Amino acid sequence: MITLYSYPELFGVADNNDYGLKVFAFFKLTGVSFTHEHILDASAAPRGQLPYIVDDGRTIGERLRNIMQPKRNLRMLWECKSGSGRAG
Repeated sequence: MITLYSYPELFGVADNNDYGLKVFAFFKLTGVSFTHEHILDASAAPRGQLPYIVDDGRTIGERLRNIMQPKRNLRMLWECKSGSGRAG
């Protein structure tokens, strides 16, 4: 299972960082199974930056930006919602 590590909630929003919120929303919209862990100390994160994910022991940080390209997101979301793709 994927674990998303990001900054804590702020005013009821899942992440107080715009990029972390984007990743969180993408996973929710596509139906990806994941857990969300809030942390403040980013020293264990790749390049010391949040958000990052751990997927089956693999830590993915900087490459997360490549995954979150808008055109790819829309296609994946469409495939997941139409049943022609696989979520998670």
